[in-house]
Amino acid sequence: MLEYLLEKLKILRNRKKVIIGLGHPAHFHLFKHIITSNQFEVIVVISDKDILADLLISNQITFIKIADYGKYKNLFSKALKILFSSFKLIQIIRKEKPNLLIGCLTQLSWAGWVCNRKILFFAEDDYAYTKMQGKITYPFVTKIITAEGVNVGPYASKQLTYPSYQKLAYLSPEVFQEKPKGELLKKYKLAKQYFLIRLVNLSAHHDKNIKGIGHNELDRILKDLLPFGDIIISSEKPLDKKWSEFQPNLDVNDMHHLMNHAKGFISDSQSMTVEAALLGTPNVKINDFKDKISILSELEYSFQLTKSFKPNTITSKDLKEFASEDLEIWRERRKVLLKSKVNPIPIYISLINQHLA
Repeated sequence: MLEYLLEKLKILRNRKKVIIGLGHPAHFHLFKHIITSNQFEVIVVISDKDILADLLISNQITFIKIADYGKYKNLFSKALKILFSSFKLIQIIRKEKPNLLIGCLTQLSWAGWVCNRKILFFAEDDYAYTKMQGKITYPFVTKIITAEGVNVGPYASKQLTYPSYQKLAYLSPEVFQEKPKGELLKKYKLAKQYFLIRLVNLSAHHDKNIKGIGHNELDRILKDLLPFGDIIISSEKPLDKKWSEFQPNLDVNDMHHLMNHAKGFISDSQSMTVEAALLGTPNVKINDFKDKISILSELEYSFQLTKSFKPNTITSKDLKEFASEDLEIWRERRKVLLKSKVNPIPIYISLINQHLA
């Protein structure tokens, strides 16, 4: 027994220390299996957004918040946020002495560069879409980790790609354990057939002058879909009280399960549209980014796993056709996609170990 305990202590002492930086709820899902894998000593730092902190708390994961959510309305204040939170992160690095920094925060690149640490930056979007972030982040990182097909512009020499998508790190059949549909229907008092609508702020710097689903369009969508089933609205921004009946108090851990069992999903969120597509749930994206993002274009035109519209262009005929989509056809399309993609988690862990060596 003593020998076993000594061996365990030796393993713990030899574990490498990693800081993981998160800035979006999707980043929690992306790294949650690495955080809980017990392969590394992990320190989680966050720039809070939407339900990110709630997800970490509900999953009993400790974290350090380096920036608050919702206080930064213009480009200048957002720049100050990154600057001040980078100073906080530098202090954390100097205290904790991590071997490696990984994640999706610009602050990691600045703080890691100042503290002479290797940085693996996980990116999902094309450089043309997030050009400002790329310009202030990519010069300071060690490697940019992306799915195949993501264009990182002039920083291709730093890019490492893998044959998958980030979101398959938590939506691959190997790791996603769906909750029973009946449990969710009972919990949220839903009809057997329901639709999920997700609205986001579109307030990031790369979303400037970008429009999503407006109030009039939301009214029209509700009118056309209600004859086909119940509707849940999840919104990042406050909505008019007239829509409150469609906004139940959702458990932060239920979103992907509700999405998985929905008859259909409509959103102006890029991230959650990709998630719906990878689950094989019929989905529609409505915003000004139509045909401008590589991964979503691949999902739409190579795998027929999403459909996109610019704001105020989707018709009642389109919505009625969407409401009548055959779920089994979409599930078969998902199977085709999964044959060409892999669960990226083993790749991530391998890359982390390579850069810890």
